[in-house]
Amino acid sequence: MTNIAWQLHRAADEYPDKVAIVGPEERKYTYREFDRAASRIANMLREEYGVTEDDVVAGIMPNSFWSVAFMFGVMKAGAVFTLENYTLKETVIRGNLDNADVRVVIANEDVFEGVARFESVESVTQTASYSSGDSSGFLDAVRDHSPETEIVPRRREHLAGLNYTSGTTGPPKAVKLTHGTLSSSVRATVHAYHDLTPEDRNVLFLPMYHTGGISSALYATWSRGMLVVADGWDVDNIVHLVEEYDPTWFYYIVPTMIRDLMNHDRWDDLDMEGIKMQVAGSPGPSEMFETMFDALRSKGARPSVSYGMTETMPMGVTIAPIAQDEDLDAPVDSAGRPARELGEVKIVGLHTGEEITDPGEEGEVYFRGDNLTPGYLNEPERTAEAIDEDGWFHTDDLGYFDEDGYLYISGRADDMIISGGEKLSLAELDDALLKHDSVGDAGTVGVAHERFGAAPAAFVVPKDDSMTEAELRDVLDEYMLEELARWKRPRLYVRTDEIPRTHSKKTKIAPELESRLEGITLPDAKRVSTLGGLRNQ
Repeated sequence: MTNIAWQLHRAADEYPDKVAIVGPEERKYTYREFDRAASRIANMLREEYGVTEDDVVAGIMPNSFWSVAFMFGVMKAGAVFTLENYTLKETVIRGNLDNADVRVVIANEDVFEGVARFESVESVTQTASYSSGDSSGFLDAVRDHSPETEIVPRRREHLAGLNYTSGTTGPPKAVKLTHGTLSSSVRATVHAYHDLTPEDRNVLFLPMYHTGGISSALYATWSRGMLVVADGWDVDNIVHLVEEYDPTWFYYIVPTMIRDLMNHDRWDDLDMEGIKMQVAGSPGPSEMFETMFDALRSKGARPSVSYGMTETMPMGVTIAPIAQDEDLDAPVDSAGRPARELGEVKIVGLHTGEEITDPGEEGEVYFRGDNLTPGYLNEPERTAEAIDEDGWFHTDDLGYFDEDGYLYISGRADDMIISGGEKLSLAELDDALLKHDSVGDAGTVGVAHERFGAAPAAFVVPKDDSMTEAELRDVLDEYMLEELARWKRPRLYVRTDEIPRTHSKKTKIAPELESRLEGITLPDAKRVSTLGGLRNQ
């Protein structure tokens, strides 16, 4: 029974009257209702639209009971699901649908007319509005179809879904998710790493088009637990859900979200006893993670470290297993140890291409394992660039192992510039800036320089709104001279209200920052400039 949709059917047999999903409107759905809804969707797709094995069906809808049922219904039909980011521009959505050869789309009324105009799309079913925070309009489309269906057999190599990357370094790529990779990863996480049971209750606040949304739905169903579906990250609502449903698991949470909780006016009274959570995010100061972990643990939560990406979802590359209490010993600024149930990790020299075995020596992180995608849909060249002939996935992340085998992610292999003939890691500058008390957020990119070819430009969100760009420059330049070699320090400072990041808030969107510096070349001078000062000149 490789088709992962069998897990829902079995859960309905074992726990028919147990609550499976709590929707954003806080209506409760049992496993029997969940399974029957997915079957109705599968039958609708077959009977009304002629969907057969391996057809790709797209869902464009907000988080709801129906968005989860949609995913399982598509898999029951033997087809391939893709959940599209409805916040993207229409041209991007069109490109994704064309790339996947999508014929059938389930779309909310907010984008219904736009998608219906796509020449390549044959059928569109309209559901309720995003603004309603609900997809209950789906019920009208499927109510006349049987709640019983035959689950189409699938093998490990057959596609279950496609998940488009955020496309910060080019057009979005459709990461292939097979029934085999998903099953291996979910089984290992539920049993070996987090010991999830039918008593677990997971709050889903990441969108279903995100790997975290897909993963949460799979984990909850596999473990026969309860999935509390939130309509995105709203800290007031999340605090309410914690108080109302006493969850036991978050998958996953990033530092920005943790800071939101810590700054909430109910933080002092918030009981998070027993909540297991995977903390993921970009590299940052160890002091920041220690503060966050201490705060969470003081509330009774059980934070753990992990590291992965869309290509290795739903688990990832490394983890500190809660089931074995390894999370209690893992350094909080590490990414944990390799997920041995799933695969292997090695560090490779950027210039030598040889494996690095010495602790503390940095290189690119490579991974191969049971949960690794077979590649990108209709993108053979990009697949070959990412996965070599020996099956190693080149992550583009920089990292190193310590003497105890913990992996540390230190930056991006492609987050570097050549300044005066020397390689300069922008991640190192980001890390240093984020440590300063005046900095709320920061991100550095390269800017053209008359002498050095390129130099670092620092975009900074000040904690104090009254600080001018010049004041930021003066304070931070003095600080960076103390923290780093003189030649590494930023030569341009830009005061900004926000650092653009991907939806998960982990990764800065460098092209967007770089676009603000288009046409600027820094002069060959010792002074450090501000963007406002250059424009005034």
